[in-house]
Amino acid sequence: MIGQIVSHYRIIGQLGEGGMGVVYVAEDTRLGRRVALKIPTAGAAGDNQNHARFLREARSISALNHPHIATVFDFGEMEDGRPFIVMELVNGRDLGELLRAGELTLGRAVEIVEEVAGALQEAHRHGIIHRDIKPSNVLINERGEVKVVDFGLAKLTEEGRAAASAATDHEAETLAGIRTRSDVMLGTPLY
Repeated sequence: MIGQIVSHYRIIGQLGEGGMGVVYVAEDTRLGRRVALKIPTAGAAGDNQNHARFLREARSISALNHPHIATVFDFGEMEDGRPFIVMELVNGRDLGELLRAGELTLGRAVEIVEEVAGALQEAHRHGIIHRDIKPSNVLINERGEVKVVDFGLAKLTEEGRAAASAATDHEAETLAGIRTRSDVMLGTPLY
């Protein structure tokens, strides 16, 4: 795909690949800036239902405006019908790399957790549940700014807000010293 143009984005190189898709560095030929271009795998976007869900989620995520969420600039369909999403390119390292290098002080780790929690709170306020928080989906750019990325597994609630699951309801009834679901979803990966 290197050198190909998707809409008005020229693919320069590959950033990463996962089970849900491939992320490329691309140049926005209209604005002259570098962006991240995500194209789901054929299996992830294959049928009409998944294709429509991908575009619906891209539209919802693009409405998020938070300093700690990578901004979605654009989305659409390629000439072959596959969807794509264009987002802010975050130059830096992921949290996992920083942890393995032993470069985080306790104070900085607490700041990162607070910033990720704020990003997730904003997503939940818009009815979006990330569902894949892990160190590799928390990027720290060259200026030290934290960005949550890869809402590819995000779930949209029907009501337009984050709804509680049965497990969360049960946990609410048994708060006496038991980890809550938010601890598992945020605290454990960041620990």
